[in-house]
Amino acid sequence: MKNIKKFLLIGIIIVLSFINYTFAEDISTNRPLIDTFNSTDAEFVEVNINSNSKIKDKFLSMEELNQLGVNLIDMLNIKGELTNKNNLNESDLKNYYSYELIRGKEQNQIIIYGRDDYNNYITAILLTYKDDYNTLEETDLVIDVVNNHKNEVENTKKRIKKIYSKLDSNPQFTTCIVGSFEGELSSVDKYQVVSKALNATEGKKVEGVVDSSLVSISAYTPNIDKYIYTGKRKMNLNLALRYNDYEKKTYIWIGSPIITTGY
Repeated sequence: MKNIKKFLLIGIIIVLSFINYTFAEDISTNRPLIDTFNSTDAEFVEVNINSNSKIKDKFLSMEELNQLGVNLIDMLNIKGELTNKNNLNESDLKNYYSYELIRGKEQNQIIIYGRDDYNNYITAILLTYKDDYNTLEETDLVIDVVNNHKNEVENTKKRIKKIYSKLDSNPQFTTCIVGSFEGELSSVDKYQVVSKALNATEGKKVEGVVDSSLVSISAYTPNIDKYIYTGKRKMNLNLALRYNDYEKKTYIWIGSPIITTGY
């Protein structure tokens, strides 16, 4: 689950996806989201906290981008020694982190992957780009944290906010709690899990996809102040269930305002 290529894809998707969404006031959503997860009786696996923001209105030179990347390693408290290996596994991250610079004609990026003081998995993406006519120049930062303690979400967000504050920026957050059930849930069981989750937070379904392999529901709840628009309708809760045949488990993702991890 910790493959750096996956996080690269997620980071790019997130940066692009926020163009199509409008955020309301950024008020903490942690307690309602945790309560929603707890109502499902799923076994906790991890929580994913994703943040992103524009940090500069300019296209950075390679020297500037690299210096910002080096500074970011310190700000994130990334531990271990630098390695040239990109596809690090969990055992690698005990002693190493990766720092990859990808050059392009009109887009350059740095990808940092490692662990911090709190034993969180950290992926940071610095992306600087411009258009063909140099009328648009921008540098964005995505920080993705995988935390093994669901009750540490608020503290993790505070630490991330401090980093963006040092860069004179205010990030948007998405939070996703991942859990699992032993075996493959029946259609009835999946329906009951979704019903429990929505009832726990007074949520109303906005749209959804249900088939033999996947359940994905978008909803709106008044108990979470932050929301986005999908078309003209508000949504701030996203639930998904999928069976993993290899692990013989049914996984559940509960995100706000959307799920930003692959499922």
